[in-house]
Amino acid sequence: MSANKQTVETYIDGVQQIRSRTDPVVPDRHIQWTVFGACRLSGEEAYDSGIENPAFVGSPTVTIVRMVEEGDVVMAEMTVEVQRSNGETMRAAMGEVFVMANTTRSKNGAPTSWS
Repeated sequence: MSANKQTVETYIDGVQQIRSRTDPVVPDRHIQWTVFGACRLSGEEAYDSGIENPAFVGSPTVTIVRMVEEGDVVMAEMTVEVQRSNGETMRAAMGEVFVMANTTRSKNGAPTSWS
């Protein structure tokens, strides 16, 4: 597995443990997260508020179905399941595109820049 795909797996593993982690999961302060039809978040603070949303309880279960890589871009197809605070289960399929600015990694293994 390539270093870029390993970085994506490490990031997704961190997202699944978000509520029990003390170290940040945000790989870069310039992050941009678009949830089509719902929202677009830009920057570390907005990302944190989206991930640690009080509408959900516990940590999500994220399964990577497949990853495709071309140069410094990795597209990950995933499924997610998470409990809403009202007791309902939310299930979704999604794709995320990770654009690596370079192959230098930060101390936690995350890409130094991506969106």
